[in-house]
Amino acid sequence: MDCIYNKMLYTHLLTKVPVLLQDMDDSIPTQLQIDWNYLHLVSNNTYEFELELLNTLVELLPTYLGILKSNFALADLAAIGQTAHCIKGATASSGIKSMQEIAAHIEETALAENLEGLAPLITDLETAFQELQNFVSAENSDTPKLDA
Repeated sequence: MDCIYNKMLYTHLLTKVPVLLQDMDDSIPTQLQIDWNYLHLVSNNTYEFELELLNTLVELLPTYLGILKSNFALADLAAIGQTAHCIKGATASSGIKSMQEIAAHIEETALAENLEGLAPLITDLETAFQELQNFVSAENSDTPKLDA
């Protein structure tokens, strides 16, 4: 599967903001981490756009997670690495550091051909996604709707 979300957002960002490089920590985060500074920069401090980015990510990630789990069931390490790479990029493009780091660990573990080490990481990624879904759902319910 092509990383469509990443390419669309990256193309948009190239015209709007400088590329930001972030150091990655070797530890795996245990709770949702959102890089609000990055989102503010990308959105020009527009909360509605930030929420739109997060909503789009929440809509797209179940497909990637399903593919990741299918590839794991097939023990297809190359496909696991590719899918994790897409997830890493999509979550980085949306400022979701915790999921970006977990996906990076999945990608590295797949490249190291360590199938046994992947199961807990995939579970961590699913847990982080659930936290993101809960956060976005709460934000959507707290955000007043403007009548057209």
